[in-house]
Amino acid sequence: MIYWFFRFIFTTKKSYYALIFSVLFCFGIEFLQLLQHPILIEWRNNPMLRLVLGQGFLWTDLIAYCLGSLIAFFIDRKIINRYFK
Repeated sequence: MIYWFFRFIFTTKKSYYALIFSVLFCFGIEFLQLLQHPILIEWRNNPMLRLVLGQGFLWTDLIAYCLGSLIAFFIDRKIINRYFK
């Protein structure tokens, strides 16, 4: 989802931009979960913000973010670009 969001923002750029920014954004959110600042803890108590900020850090999430972004990138490159360019 984040890949497609950045792809929508960077419509005139190459798809590599969306890939790089989506992975950096997801990694930033995941590493932010290591911080236990009182404001972040309060934000995580809000159900909507909890969906964005998450609850706890997991290394496996980093792998999932990379795989998800790469799959979306290859779908974009191989399927979408072939039929719509």
